[in-house]
Amino acid sequence: MVSDLTRQLNQTSAILQSQNEQLQKRDQARTDWIAGVSHDVRTPLSFIMGFSDQLATSPELEEELQKKAELIRNQSQIIKNLIADLNLTVKLEYQSQPLQKENLSPAKLLREMIAELYNQSIDAHYQIIPIIEKDAQKAMVFGDQQLLSRVFQNLIGNSIRHNPDGCEIKVTMSVNSGNLLLLFSDSGNGIPDSVVEILEGKRAEQPEIHIMGLRIVLQIIKAHGGEVTFLKGHENGNHIMIYLPISNE
Repeated sequence: MVSDLTRQLNQTSAILQSQNEQLQKRDQARTDWIAGVSHDVRTPLSFIMGFSDQLATSPELEEELQKKAELIRNQSQIIKNLIADLNLTVKLEYQSQPLQKENLSPAKLLREMIAELYNQSIDAHYQIIPIIEKDAQKAMVFGDQQLLSRVFQNLIGNSIRHNPDGCEIKVTMSVNSGNLLLLFSDSGNGIPDSVVEILEGKRAEQPEIHIMGLRIVLQIIKAHGGEVTFLKGHENGNHIMIYLPISNE
């Protein structure tokens, strides 16, 4: 009886191992396929962006044609960014995105990113206010600088993109129980409940609802051992809390 039970357990283990290997192969095939398609799209897109840039700045063209060329260039950049986002979210989903971790200061990252936005002549209708408490000024996180910067870019960019009439954006940093707390809030339209429900896994995805930017935020924070919470009960605006473990090194 014992030998029969052992044999059945071994058979079950072998089946589970085989299924796991098949799932891994499927995930890798999906990642490789998306990477291949993205590469094939990027090549002609580079030509489009290059030629449209030349036309947009050509003194030989009429102003109206220059504006059309600039529109083509800008829309091509949007496509390029979407391709990069698609690659990143797939790699994060299947844990094939290598993390270049180091001890870094989120407060410094935030200040640098805000300065970069203002250097890009952000519209005066938007005001970005960092509120960094004293203990958060010196807090260090063991993480990937590029990916954590992407979190700040996506969340602040989301507030700007979905509030064309302008809004006030606040990023508050504090420390509590060994975690760095980052509260992203704005005075804008807020994230629709349907989007939050999809991100929280409470609702099936819908083609007309675009959540890639926020999904990448969730994936990056999860990869760093943190959590993202969408706070409710506010009259308006976004209110997103991020928890990141503080480095002990």
